[in-house]
Formats: sequence, structure tokens, C-alpha cells
Amino acid sequence: MDKKLPFLNPEFLKNRILWSINLRWLAILGVSVAVLSARYLFEFSIHYTAVSYIWIALIALNILYSFLLRGVPGLDLNWELRIIYLQIFVDLILLTLLIHFGGGLENPFYLFYVFHLLLTAIIFPPVVSYITASIIYLLFGGIVYLEAVGKLPHYGLYGTQCYKNVTHIAVLMGVFAVANFVTVYISVTFMSAYRKVKVAIDEKNDELERRNIENTKFFNFASHELKSPIIAIKSTLDAIVVNFETQIPESVHKLLKRSSDRSSQMLSMITEILDISRKQIKAKGDDISVFSINDIIIQVVQNANSIVQSKDLHLNLKLDAKVPRISGTKYDYVQIFNNLIFNAAYYTGENGSISIESAFNPNLEEIIFKVSDTGIGISDEDKKKIFSEFYRAENAKKTMRFGTGLGLSLVKQLVEANFGRIEVQSELGKGSTFSVHFPVIDESGDGPEAEV
Repeated sequence: MDKKLPFLNPEFLKNRILWSINLRWLAILGVSVAVLSARYLFEFSIHYTAVSYIWIALIALNILYSFLLRGVPGLDLNWELRIIYLQIFVDLILLTLLIHFGGGLENPFYLFYVFHLLLTAIIFPPVVSYITASIIYLLFGGIVYLEAVGKLPHYGLYGTQCYKNVTHIAVLMGVFAVANFVTVYISVTFMSAYRKVKVAIDEKNDELERRNIENTKFFNFASHELKSPIIAIKSTLDAIVVNFETQIPESVHKLLKRSSDRSSQMLSMITEILDISRKQIKAKGDDISVFSINDIIIQVVQNANSIVQSKDLHLNLKLDAKVPRISGTKYDYVQIFNNLIFNAAYYTGENGSISIESAFNPNLEEIIFKVSDTGIGISDEDKKKIFSEFYRAENAKKTMRFGTGLGLSLVKQLVEANFGRIEVQSELGKGSTFSVHFPVIDESGDGPEAEV
């Protein structure tokens, strides 16, 4: 971050260029109205041919600027600054010529110099603003002087000789100088204060982000360490239940089984929390690889098979073999499918059905994943909140007492992090359908597609 110009970046400069292009179109419209009024309404004796050429040049330049802005890829920041200043300088030359051929010091268009001063103060360091103010003063002062001494013809608006009046010229140029440099001083002072505040805010944000990452890493470490003793407790409980099932009373057996289930739920909650913290601290481009989405779906379905069988669920798996391989962080997609498929299994009653499908839309260049169930469903009110962290609908709480409410929040974050979108259709008591749309980021993988 440049502390002198803290908010400058290619995107900001591109927006300023677009802004200046739009202002230039407005100026072109204003010149058109002014020239037509001068010619047919007031019948001023100005150089209409020269003004017309300037008007055409302004249009041509603005079309060129528009084309370059949209057609040329992003440039280096310093080059973009040079291009912007070149535009400002060319505009100053054209405005000066317009003033000369349109009445000289009698033409109030010289007030429009202030727009370039303000734009320069917003984008460039203070010294550039003062240099620009000096250039403007020399340009306007030059034509006023050259017209006064007869080196340039004067195209008067009102038929007066004020352009030769030394006193009038001295007063005008004195006021113009004061207005010019005071405008720069006020603009530069304001922008300097703004830049200092921006730097302070950015530094505080960086510090907060560093602390947040440190806290997240600590929480990640602590949560990870919690898994080991819980896994040990669950393993011990399961071993007792399996090996001593016939030797312990039924009431004790139920307590041990219940404790094992609670341990599983605790492990699931810790895993979700770890996934959230992992997403917050992982770097861009982390673990990028080329893989098949169909393969991941099959893997997750196999992992959920024990739940499907225990509840005697009817599973319909329909995967499109035309789904292309993509490039990304495979772990993200595993977590997305894992949460959605397991949720469908958890919240669907015995003898219910689950449908899982993938498809490829070549027109939109996107992969579509859907998981539908005949489970408890989601009310219209809950649909607005299910992707919020820690939120669980009342019917979900009754079906599964323990849960963090982080699963769908994590899914939405991961989907959006991979440039996708997620949609939900549901009716309370009749089931839900979650649809995830992923753009095809990379089709370069040449491995075989998953076959089902």
C-alpha cells in the first residue's frame, strides 16, 4: 500500500477514467448547445469552423478513450496514472483553444478549468496539482496576452475592447490566479487529510486482520486438540459396547450407546468449526488441482451409505458423464457435497428417498449439482435464515437435538468462494431440494469421467 496515495489501484483509476469519459460526453453536449445558441440565438462572431473542429476532435478522442478502456487489458499503475494525466493535459489544450476561438477572456468557459484541478487533486500527489494549476494559468494567460498584443486574433462576443484593457486584464488574471491556486490548496488539503485517515484505517484493518488470523489459528489448534481425547473416549465406549454387550445390563448398554452417539455429535461439531476456521485462514490458490466432481459425489455417497442403510432410505443417483473435470480446491467441494448429502440423510425419515444428480449445461458453461429428499422440509420463514451461522430451524432441532448450525453457512461460503451459487426449494413436511451451480473454471483435465 502506497501511504502517499493509499486508495489508488487499477480498479479505482479505471473508474475515474470512466467518470471522466462520461463528463466529457456531458461537456460535448454542453459545447453543442453553447455553439448553437451563440450562432442562432445571440449571433456572436466567433470562429465557428475552428470550434467545430475542436468539437469533432473531442468526440473522436472520447470514442478512442472508451475503446481503450474496454479493449486494452489492465496496465501497470504508473502507466495508468500517466495516461490519465495525458488525458487531462489534452483536455486543457482543447479547452484553451475553445476559449480562444470562442471569445477569449469574454468566454466564461475558463471557469471549467476548475474541474481538471479537482480531478488532479483527487488522483495525484499535491505537487502535480500545483503544476497543473500553473499550466492552466500559463495557457489561459498566454491566449489573453497574445490576443491583447495582437499576436492572435480576438473573436469577441460582445464587441467590446476589454481584451486590450490592461486594467481589466490585470484584475481578471489576478482573480483567476487566486481562484486557481486557492482551489488547489483547498482540494489538496482536504485530500491530504482524507489520505491520512485512509492510511490509519487501512493500518487498523490490517492489524485487526492479523489478530483475527492469529485468534483463528489458535482456535483451530485448540479445536483440533479437542478431537483426540473425544476420539479416544468414543473408541473406548464403542469397544465396550461391542465386546461386552452380553455381559452388561441393558440400561448400562443404552447409556454407553447414548454416550457414543453424543461423542459422534461432538466430533461432527468440532469438524464443522474446524472447517469454518480453515476457510478463514487458508490462502488463495491453496491445494489447487484438477478433479472430477462426479468422483467426489460417489465418494461422499459411499461414506453416507451406513446412514442410508440404517434408515432404509431409497437412494437415486444420477450423474451426467459429460460433466467436465474442473480446477479448484478439492477439499472445498468435498465439504459442500458432504454437508448437503449427509443433511439429506439425517433429516429424512425411515423409508424416505434421496435423489442426487449432476448435470452439465454447455450453454451456460456450468455444472449443476442437486440433492433432493422427502424429509422434514424448510418453512418459507426459515429459508431466509438457513445460511446464517449458528441458525437451526425448530423442526431441525426436534429431529436432531445436537448441531452447530454451521453446516449450511459453510456450504454457502465455499460455493461463493468458488464463484458458484446455491438455491433451495422446499416445502415444510414434504422435503427439500438444494441446487448448486458451479462455473466451469477449467476443462483441461484429460482423465476419464466418473461412470455410474
